[in-house]
Amino acid sequence: ILDAMTAHTAELTAELTARKKQYNYYRDKLLSFEDGEVEWKTLVDVIKTIKTGKLNANAMVDNGNYPFFTCDSKPFRIDTYAFDTEAIIVSGNGSQVGHINYYKGKFNAYQRTYILADCIEEIKIKFLLIYLKAYLRPYIMQHSKKGSVPYITLPMLQSFKVPLPSLEKQIHIISVLEKFEVLTES
Repeated sequence: ILDAMTAHTAELTAELTARKKQYNYYRDKLLSFEDGEVEWKTLVDVIKTIKTGKLNANAMVDNGNYPFFTCDSKPFRIDTYAFDTEAIIVSGNGSQVGHINYYKGKFNAYQRTYILADCIEEIKIKFLLIYLKAYLRPYIMQHSKKGSVPYITLPMLQSFKVPLPSLEKQIHIISVLEKFEVLTES
């Protein structure tokens, strides 16, 4: 029974790995644009709010009422909130530097966690989320400040360039990739 389960697990893992490769291939194809096809803007030009949380990482509490985003990949909990918005949350330092979360609602954040909110009308936050998940971490790894703990700076984040395809094209890309993402995670 255990040998059969191990074989089945290996088969599922191989299939999910293949799906993720396919997802990355199609994502990169959908997000690549010819010269002059789209306008490129810096993140500071497409996001009205880029700021960090104010709390220390040890502010978390067990069974808190709200998510508390730190530089870990998963949020902790806390009893107070500082943000009530739809946001992309970027880990600003440590081993998870550049990790991206998305949240809509009330939450709080660690002082080295960047909150990106309030997109301009020409960009959908879900499109920006997809683009950042694909390309922000490699950019950060190339440009991050190196020391004992890797970290990013606000100017580095603000200068990251993003494409602005038409809203119709953004909606199409979001739709295709969200469906594909369900397949890669099921």
